[in-house]
Amino acid sequence: MEASIIIVVALVTVIGWVSIWGKAGYSKWLGLLMIVPLVNVVAFLVFAFSDWPILREKQRESSMSGGEP
Repeated sequence: MEASIIIVVALVTVIGWVSIWGKAGYSKWLGLLMIVPLVNVVAFLVFAFSDWPILREKQRESSMSGGEP
């Protein structure tokens, strides 16, 4: 019984991370890194402190349209 609860919680967590990585403009596969010990810490720090691809794209579109938000 406990194993099935752990699997469900892990699955929901991975689905959440996959969604977050995808919305930030990264590959959704990076969400799977969050279940690997130590790698998840490095991946989280990269995610937190790097320029997100989606934001770079929006900045590029803004600069091409004359600077309007």
